[in-house]
Amino acid sequence: MRIDRQAARQVATLFVALACFITSISGRAVAEDPFLKAATTEFPEFRKIVAPADYSARLSEAADSLKSARKDAAAPWPTAGVTVTTVFPESQAAIAGVQEGDIVIRFDDWTVWNAENFPRSPEQPQKCEYFSPTSRRRKSFTAQPGPLGVKCSNFWRPELGYLRGKSSNAKWDADVHLAITSAAHAPDLAETAWSYAIEKGYRPDSFAATSGIVICFAQGRSDAAWEFASLAGRAEATGDAEVHPLLLFRAAAANYQLREMLRLTERYPLVSPMNSTYVQLLMDLHLRRPAAERELPPPHVLAESMHRDDLRSRLIPQRQTTATHRIGGLKSGESLTVKTEPGFFQENAISSTEPTPNVDISFRFTWQPAPGDDKGYRKQTVFQLVDGRVDTRVELDHLNKKTALVGFSLAEELCELQFTSPMPNLTYADPAIARDQEHSLRIVRVGGQAELFLDGGRLLYVPVDPTAGEPWLFFRTIGSTLVIRDLKFDELIERP
Repeated sequence: MRIDRQAARQVATLFVALACFITSISGRAVAEDPFLKAATTEFPEFRKIVAPADYSARLSEAADSLKSARKDAAAPWPTAGVTVTTVFPESQAAIAGVQEGDIVIRFDDWTVWNAENFPRSPEQPQKCEYFSPTSRRRKSFTAQPGPLGVKCSNFWRPELGYLRGKSSNAKWDADVHLAITSAAHAPDLAETAWSYAIEKGYRPDSFAATSGIVICFAQGRSDAAWEFASLAGRAEATGDAEVHPLLLFRAAAANYQLREMLRLTERYPLVSPMNSTYVQLLMDLHLRRPAAERELPPPHVLAESMHRDDLRSRLIPQRQTTATHRIGGLKSGESLTVKTEPGFFQENAISSTEPTPNVDISFRFTWQPAPGDDKGYRKQTVFQLVDGRVDTRVELDHLNKKTALVGFSLAEELCELQFTSPMPNLTYADPAIARDQEHSLRIVRVGGQAELFLDGGRLLYVPVDPTAGEPWLFFRTIGSTLVIRDLKFDELIERP
C-alpha cells in the first residue's frame, strides 16, 4: 500500500534522529559529517588474492616487460603526458617535426597530465617539450597562437618513476613492476603483487599508494581508494612524490572530500576545466545544510531504511521518442535499444507524475560505438539525473547543460563525471571499463546529497541542490548503440 505523502512529510523533521538511531542499533557507528572525514595515517593492507602457483606464473610472464621497462627508464622517457595519435599535414606540429607516437610532456613550465588539459590551440607563444620514442630524445619547439594540428591520447607510466627512484631493489622489482602495470586491468593480481613485494622488504610509499587507488577503483572499493589517496596526496602536497592529480581528484569526488578537491584545483589549475570557484559552489551547498543533515549517512545507506514506491508505471516521457515512451514500461527481462549513426544523437528523459525529491534509480546497460568516422562528434552515451523544475518546453540540450545534479558519460576511450551545474565535467581515461560488456548504473539522491555507482563501485558522492524536487532521468546517445534493461525508478519516502 502506498504511504500517504502528507503524513510522511509531517514527520520529516524526525527523520534525522531516526536515521541515527537505526545506524546505532544495527551495529554501525553513527555517521559523521563526511566533509570532515579524517585522512588515513596508517598504510592499508594489501591482500594475497591470487593463488601462489598462478601468481608465480604471472610473475614469470612479466619478466620481458620488466626488462623493457628498465631500458625505457634508462632513457629520458616521461612518466606522464599525452601521446600524439594524429598529426595533420602542414600543421604547426607537422612543420616542427612532431610525429605520431611522440609524447608531449609540458608547455612552458606546466606539466601536461592528460589529453583534456592539452592546449590544442595556444593563445600565446609557448615552448612545447616532447619525447621522441624513435630517437629516444627529448625535443622542443615554440608553439605559436592557433591550432597545433594534432590529436592525442593519455600517457602514464608510473613504473618508470619507480625504477628510477630510491625504492627500486632487485629483490622486489619484479613484484612492484607487475603490481603497477596490472593495477587497472587485473586489480586482484596487482594487489597480490604488492603484498609479496612488502613481504620481501619493500616499504610502501607513494608508488604503492597511487597504485592502490587504481586497484581499489577497479575493484569497486571507493572507500578504500580514498584511504590510499589520502596518503598519496600527502606525499604529493609536500613535493615528495609525483602523483597524477586526476586520480587524487577522482578519489576525493567519490568520497565527499570537498577540501581535497579544492586543494587540487588550486594546485593544478590547468589539469581540468574545473577551478576553485566551481568547487567552492559544492562546498557552499554542503555548508548551507543544517548541521544535523550534514551528519546523515550516505544516500544508499539511508535508502535501506526508507519506504520504496515503484514509479515505473507512472513515469512521464519528457521527449517524444519511441525510446522515451517505452522505457518506463519495460518488464523484467525486456530491454530497450537506442541506435544512432555517427554524427547523430538522440535525447530521452523520463520523470515521475509528482515531485520526487528522494529517488533511487538503477538499470543495466551495454554500449557500443557505431563503426565509421565520428564526423566531429564524440561517440558516447550520457546518463544524468537532472532537475526538471524548469519549463518542460525548454530543449533538453539546454536542460542537460543547466540543471544536471549528477551524471556519467562513457565514450570510446574516455569517461566523464558530471556534477551539479554549473560545474564542468571531469574527463578521465579508465581502461578497466570494458566497452563491450554489460554494466550497471545506480543513482541515489536523498535531500542535499547524491551518489552515483558504476558496477557497484561509487564514482561520485557529492552535495546537490536540496531544493531540486523533480528529478528526471536523462540519457543521450551519440553515434552509438545503447541497450538498457532492468530499470528501477523508486521514490524514497521517510517512514512515519
